Order: sequence, then structure tokens, then C-alpha cells
Amino acid sequence: MKNWWMLYKAFGVLFSFVMLQSCNGTDTTDTIWRVVTTTTPDPARQANVQRILSLNPPLIHVMEGNNGFDIDCVLYFSENGIRISKSYYNGESSTIHAGKLGHWCTFLRFLEIVQESGKIGVWIEDDVLLELNDIDNIMQVINGDHTKAEVRMSGGDGVVVVKNASQMLQLVKNHEMTDPVDIFYSVHDMVETVSGTSFINKMENVKSGITTTIQYPIDHVNQMIQMRTIPD
Repeated sequence: MKNWWMLYKAFGVLFSFVMLQSCNGTDTTDTIWRVVTTTTPDPARQANVQRILSLNPPLIHVMEGNNGFDIDCVLYFSENGIRISKSYYNGESSTIHAGKLGHWCTFLRFLEIVQESGKIGVWIEDDVLLELNDIDNIMQVINGDHTKAEVRMSGGDGVVVVKNASQMLQLVKNHEMTDPVDIFYSVHDMVETVSGTSFINKMENVKSGITTTIQYPIDHVNQMIQMRTIPD
């Protein structure tokens, strides 16, 4: 028994990966896992990203998020006919935070990756307290009977299982964004949220992963998209 425990401690990650690969239904080779972070996150977030990567090195990879409304975002929105609604977030403000636009852009880029692969995507934010057993729970959700395009397993967009990236992209392209990412897809009845032991907690008392403080008038954002430019 002691020797078995020592072997498990030494090869636990590899053992879990092999077990996940051999489960019935969709296996890990049919999935894309990304832990999303920006270039200038809080040190606690940086450390958490490294911890998440160590859980299953063959499976989880880093995706660099857009910290603000950069030229890549402008071009993506322009090429896909995306505009920001003047009644964004119930019209509570005539401006929009550049970091929120960057988050939208990052999420849509992830959906593009998932759609092009033809696989199921797992989006993980850098403040999520993911553990090894959570990977098994996520695989159970992937192989479960959930019918929505998106299944959430943490607060907000902390952990998102994307089952139908094409449907989620279609809803945005050539349309107006009316809300932040998490609210947008919920309003359109495309989200299911798990509860109980499968729900994955997030870190507390950490700085936001979005460091920019810039706010843009919504009309100006749409003009930048149309002209394919960003402010100097």
C-alpha cells in the first residue's frame, strides 16, 4: 500500500491523464483547454496560472488575452461586422471600458479556435482555483447531456465549457453587442450553469486581470471599428 501511494504521488498527473483519455465518449484529444491571462496580471494570478498548468501539462495551455481595445480587436470586429449597441448594458452608460472590449475580443478569438478545430473548448480564467479532480468533473460535463451551447462551471466566465462555438459566434457576427460576455449569452438562453460539487471556486481579494482604465464613448468605438483605426 505504501509503495502504491508513493507511485501515485509521483505519477498522479500522468495517471489521471491516461484515465481521462480512456473514458467513454469524448476524450481529452477531442477538447481544447486554455487558461486565459494577460501580459500584466497580478503576481498571484501569475502563480495560479503556473499551478493550473502543472495539473496536466499535456492538456492545458496558456492563451494571452487582450488587455484593452487594441488594433487586433478593432480589425476582428470590423471584419466580422460587429458593433457596440448604444443601449449596451441597458443603456446605463454612453461609454464602454476598453478592458471589457478586450475581454470580448479574447473570448471570440477562443471561440474561433474551438470552431476551427471542430472540438469542444474549455475556457479557464487565471483566477480560477482549478484542481486535478475538477478536470474529471469538466470531462463529465463534456460527456453529459447538457444541450446548451455553453456550460458554466464557475462564477461569471471563470470556467466555460463551449459545446457549440459556431452557434455562439453566429449570434455575435454582423450584430450588435448589447451586454458583457457573461450576460449576453445568458440573455440569449445559451447558457447552463452547474451547481454543487462540480462548481469551481475563484480566488478572493486579487487585483483585476484588466489593468487599463480607459473608457471610450460607444459612438467612438463604432467609428474606430468602421475606420479600422485606434486612438494614438
